[in-house]
Amino acid sequence: MSTPTELDRLSHVTQHRRRRGPKPSFPANELEQTVAVLSAPASMAEPISATALAARFRQGRRMLPQVEAVLAALVRVGGMVHSPDGGRTFAPRRAA
Repeated sequence: MSTPTELDRLSHVTQHRRRRGPKPSFPANELEQTVAVLSAPASMAEPISATALAARFRQGRRMLPQVEAVLAALVRVGGMVHSPDGGRTFAPRRAA
């Protein structure tokens, strides 16, 4: 049986998910895909992996190749940067 602290944590996670509502669909349009990928890490305090980013959409891991392609393009044009973990996570470029 779980300890009360584990149950409390799981309950908190479940309630948080319910408040957020259903996951959005990953857009079909390339411009909208870019906006969707840029907006997710901008609202997070820490860098995010492509897998975690894809999981935020209804289609989940099926969208991983598209998410990775958008992230790669954003890194090339300077809209997104790799974190210092060997390029496994990404963060939006912050203005100095």
